[in-house]
Amino acid sequence: MSRYSRVLVLIAATLLIGCGRGGGTSSGTTMPTTTPPQQGVDLSWEPSVSPVIGYNVYRGTTPGGPYPSKLTSSPQPGNHFADDTVSPGTYYYVATSLDADSVESSYSNEVKAVVP
Repeated sequence: MSRYSRVLVLIAATLLIGCGRGGGTSSGTTMPTTTPPQQGVDLSWEPSVSPVIGYNVYRGTTPGGPYPSKLTSSPQPGNHFADDTVSPGTYYYVATSLDADSVESSYSNEVKAVVP
């Protein structure tokens, strides 16, 4: 265990469904689109009580891990992240926090999101 450990709690995973990219004709008539609506998962968590430089978010498809997909290329400064790279399926998310020395915490609790 690292010298810098803290508890991070994911508190929500909300399914986001937006509008798909549709096309139209010059007459203004909307044509049916073959692109499905844009979907995503909105994640939020309680901020760390310890000083941190940011948070990383991980995704897996098996409860309890592993979480092979690191969704953040750099630590996120806030306590919110939107995953817009999902397809229909069930996903499991965890987050970590990083201190000023870039020491990463253990995983947060896991949250489940089902994308239809």
